[in-house]
Amino acid sequence: MASKKEAKLIFALSPPEIRGNKSSNFGIKDLKNLKFFQSIFRSLNYQYIDFYETINKRESKNKGLYIDGIHYSPLGNQIFSNSIYDFIKNNKIIPLAIN
Repeated sequence: MASKKEAKLIFALSPPEIRGNKSSNFGIKDLKNLKFFQSIFRSLNYQYIDFYETINKRESKNKGLYIDGIHYSPLGNQIFSNSIYDFIKNNKIIPLAIN
């Protein structure tokens, strides 16, 4: 539908809480699901934001990003929305006038 209407479409992979290499909520099944969607998006050349990678690049990983292991805290929402903004800006998907 996005292509038909000439709209921009971006997917966001948003994982549950990750604790180091293990997680109370992020298990093997979640990792397989993440890898599955990554491979689909890459094979179809779909643009996507991989918040899992963003979290892993942070020095403090996911500290303070979640309120219950699944839902983001205000800080988590801020970082997630900044990731989306930066992705749109860096990939010049749409002109952004917000600074």
